[in-house]
Amino acid sequence: MRSEGALLELRTDLKTFKREEAALARDIGEQQSTLATCLRGSKRKSVSWNG
Repeated sequence: MRSEGALLELRTDLKTFKREEAALARDIGEQQSTLATCLRGSKRKSVSWNG
């Protein structure tokens, strides 16, 4: 019976970990998108400054 409880706890921990991992992946994707947008904007500005 103890092993069943431990197994249930591990499954719960794994589900929590997977949820957190997915949330972090979304956050990283959003940050990469924001960074790419900023970099594209700064390249446009540098071209206009030189033009």
